[in-house]
Amino acid sequence: MAVVIPKLWDYQRECISARERFSWICGGRRSTKSTTSMFKQGAFALEYPGTLNWTVERTWRHARVWFDWVRRYLITRDAILGFSKSDLRLELCNGSVWEFRSADKPDTLRGDGLHSLVGHEAAFWDRYAWDTLRPALADQRGWAALNSTPKGLQNWFASEWLKARDCQWDGANWLASSRAFHWPTSFNPLISSWEIEAARGAMPDAMFRQEYLGEFVSDAGSLFVVSPKVWTGSFELPQSNARYAAGFDLAKRRDWSAWVIVRCDVLPWRVVNFGRMKQVDYTSQTVFLAERFKQYRVGIALCDFYQEAVIEQLAARHINVEGFALTATSRPTLLTNLALVLEKAQIRLPGSSPDAGQQLQIDKMRGELANFTPRVSKTGSIRYEAADGYNDDYVFALAMAVEAAKRRIAEGQGGATLIVNGKVYR
Repeated sequence: MAVVIPKLWDYQRECISARERFSWICGGRRSTKSTTSMFKQGAFALEYPGTLNWTVERTWRHARVWFDWVRRYLITRDAILGFSKSDLRLELCNGSVWEFRSADKPDTLRGDGLHSLVGHEAAFWDRYAWDTLRPALADQRGWAALNSTPKGLQNWFASEWLKARDCQWDGANWLASSRAFHWPTSFNPLISSWEIEAARGAMPDAMFRQEYLGEFVSDAGSLFVVSPKVWTGSFELPQSNARYAAGFDLAKRRDWSAWVIVRCDVLPWRVVNFGRMKQVDYTSQTVFLAERFKQYRVGIALCDFYQEAVIEQLAARHINVEGFALTATSRPTLLTNLALVLEKAQIRLPGSSPDAGQQLQIDKMRGELANFTPRVSKTGSIRYEAADGYNDDYVFALAMAVEAAKRRIAEGQGGATLIVNGKVYR
């Protein structure tokens, strides 16, 4: 009857043997924060007979994964007296019980007193889940180990981790003792430095710091950290041998519609034309966009998939338009890709113009990018959107244009030359 624990590294041993009552583990992806927590709980459940132990995950599906993992790999068969797949419950031979629960329905987390609690990806829980679980540790003087990848600073897990970091336990008052652990991905010897550096180059800095360095990155500012180099472009007239792509975000009469045209046969890419219109019906918008896109010989124009009527009207005018479905998954991906392009200065935007109308649009573009901020819901999820008083039409038109430029390059048509930082390659 045993817990099957593989070779441990020093930082894992330090956590498993920690004497503090509450352990708060903030870690990068694949830093072993979750498995280490399970090793700690598995050893406790077998060492102390008759205990009640809970592992809590974000959803029931995630909880089931841990139930199967413990039953197959962590606890030897002779240590398991019985189990229930429907209830995700293990009965151990020493009288201890190990149950697996979900944090997405906090009211189901009420029950008997707990001797141990492990919580996975706790930053993604509703605060109410922890507030419901915490009293269950009181009468049995149970301990808890909660781990998570960071999720900004404006959430309860970040607050508890920061308090634990500043807590220095002197050996007295064990009930109030806490300890904070910080494990970047690089702590895991199985993850090569090459993998980490590859991720650094492929992700926005804030996301890399959060996902791989395990840092609590402030979520008070904009999603977009725009390199100063980005604002060194200018409005340009169409060139006959150039290759262009476009993105647009259309609205009804009361809101703004925006379009962005990108020249993509140059590196960095260059935004050469953009603008907005308001209180214009769809038919008039379609006519205007068709004329502008034909002027630049736009190869691909991208917009929200649900603007089917506009797509059809532009297609009837011989404009190659593709729809992009903005879903809960694709929307953040689209925005993150734009953030990476802006942060790495892989595109140029007009920074100033002697034309008052163009300068106004530049200022609007700057304002939208600087004020596209996170909103945290009651459940702790983050949704990026325009700050109060700002629009997001330029943000999405630019994001669509960047995606369209990628598709334009992939298709390999048009453009007789490639210009890299001003040097022409034929």
